[in-house]
Amino acid sequence: MSLLLKGDSVQIREVWNDNLEEEFALIREIVDDFPYIAMDTEFPGIVLRPVGNFKNSNDYHYQTLKDNVDLLKLIQLGLTFSDEQGNLPTCGTDKYCIWQFNFREFNVNEDVFANDSIELLRQSGIDFKKNNEKGIDAKQFGELLMSSGIVLNDSVIWVTFHSGYDFGYLLKLLTCQNLPDTQVGFFNLINLYFPTLYDIKHLMRFSNNLHGGLNKLAELLEVERVGICHQAGSDSLLTACTFRKLKENFFSGSLENEDGAVAVETPAQPLGEAMDLMTALQLVLRKSLAHGGLVRGLHEGAKVIEKHAAQLCVLAEDCNQPDYIKLVKGLCADHGVGLLTVPSAKTLGEWVGLCKIDSEGKARKVVGCSCAVVQDYGEESEGLNVVQQHVKSH
Repeated sequence: MSLLLKGDSVQIREVWNDNLEEEFALIREIVDDFPYIAMDTEFPGIVLRPVGNFKNSNDYHYQTLKDNVDLLKLIQLGLTFSDEQGNLPTCGTDKYCIWQFNFREFNVNEDVFANDSIELLRQSGIDFKKNNEKGIDAKQFGELLMSSGIVLNDSVIWVTFHSGYDFGYLLKLLTCQNLPDTQVGFFNLINLYFPTLYDIKHLMRFSNNLHGGLNKLAELLEVERVGICHQAGSDSLLTACTFRKLKENFFSGSLENEDGAVAVETPAQPLGEAMDLMTALQLVLRKSLAHGGLVRGLHEGAKVIEKHAAQLCVLAEDCNQPDYIKLVKGLCADHGVGLLTVPSAKTLGEWVGLCKIDSEGKARKVVGCSCAVVQDYGEESEGLNVVQQHVKSH
């Protein structure tokens, strides 16, 4: 399998309640030959923040994870299987196969959720009504997962990115119980059910040149996405391909250190924010646009900043108007306006609504945008918290 996968070479196998057993039968057949499993989940966001005194930030972050996983329900799970060389299974077809499991329990009309997370999933094409009608029963999934050969198996290698919440939801399905009261108990369960795992966020620490969330890392490593962003199947495939490229480029094809020890870590650090900066920024811009609080363009943005009416400025890194960029940056510095950048004007254009969204949730006919200025955030959200914390710390 080439790391440069094309969309028409990959089949995202959608799993619903009526084909769940059939797909697990396939998985049981291929797991021995394809023991690397990249995993991603989609869930209703973060809705609870614990109050009280905590010994340290790790205890606080774990309590946040536990409270939210105990309360909320999994929406989607993506699994990508590969072998040591990065080959994907074909399952008797002419395409590489990955799996996307759609669950029925979450009801957008009855359950609590973070508005920005559900809005993003809707824009990414997830049909919540279809999930309710045809989705997988979580209890049955947990039973089949337990007997599938992919958990409680030392020969299976799990690959994730910032995976505290992902494992939290899987453990909830496997045990049919709330998460343990302590972080130590949580890690013990992870070690039991997923004894070998690589968290890419941890592996990035071994290189000074790597940073950001999964999408940013994939961009830095020149790994192209197949499928729709923020759907679990596509995200799990991107995780698998990014892991393979990271391993080849920065670890000479081996994840053992000089002493021969494998660089595996139980995901202690992923218990912090579940949302990366670029995802958060995308949500903030769309929320501001929906509330009429967003100004687009260098000239218009500069005027808003000069009037002391700006709360945040976002610039495209590939803008070809250096004088205007210099002016806007200077105005932001003079007026104390937070400044963030995105890789391209096309990306920013999509995020601020200068495009059409097709029936599959993909952006079409995107018009580039060099600058966007937020006058009004619209409302509080998890994404806004992430953005404001980043601006404050930089």
